[in-house]
Amino acid sequence: MDTALVVVAGLASLVGTLSLVLLLVRRTRRIALRALVGSFLVFVASVLFGGHLADERARAAGFASAADRRSAEAAGFTDAAAWAASRASALGVEAPASTEPAAIAQTNAALTKETQRREAERKARDVEARRKAEEEAVLHPLGVRYDKATDHRHVAMMDAAMAAMRDRLKDPKSADFRNVFLNSSGGAVVACGEVNSRNGFGGYVGFQPFVASPVGGIAVLASDMKKGEFEKTWKALCS
Repeated sequence: MDTALVVVAGLASLVGTLSLVLLLVRRTRRIALRALVGSFLVFVASVLFGGHLADERARAAGFASAADRRSAEAAGFTDAAAWAASRASALGVEAPASTEPAAIAQTNAALTKETQRREAERKARDVEARRKAEEEAVLHPLGVRYDKATDHRHVAMMDAAMAAMRDRLKDPKSADFRNVFLNSSGGAVVACGEVNSRNGFGGYVGFQPFVASPVGGIAVLASDMKKGEFEKTWKALCS
């Protein structure tokens, strides 16, 4: 059966290739187009049927599918029960008790789903961990502990500094501030904090540190400077 499917697929591919050539001839173009469509359908059907046949044979041997069987063979297993026992042990679940191929196939299918579920969860955790690490690196390059309480004694100065920061943004109305505080350790009073706003495409770029002066309309974002330069500026004016 496998040989017959290979032959059918090969003939369909050959007919399709000849049809492409005949499409260049006006007199045979209509026939060639029909032959091309027919050969394509035959090729697809043979491939699909071949895959179905391979899955059926794998299940009869106790594997979840042909892909499961290939994974087992790649791991050095040719016996479905041994493959199931090995994966069950790795996942920390109970090993299959039945020796019937159908039951083992069901077990392998369940183990495949569980493996995929755990792998998806692991990838999601990795993505979240990377996102947090990148966010922390961008938002807190110095590891500064921000004072989240607004200094009500200097509200007007903070408002002026944030207004200067808004004027620097592509979409001032979308500005969202957090962790803003006043500092004068560098000899001048400045507002330090984080701001998020929309870019030119309408999406938020994410919170990033800024330093702004309540006098003169001077404001600098972390993205305006090289990382090392902004860190020095932050350390000098906000620490």
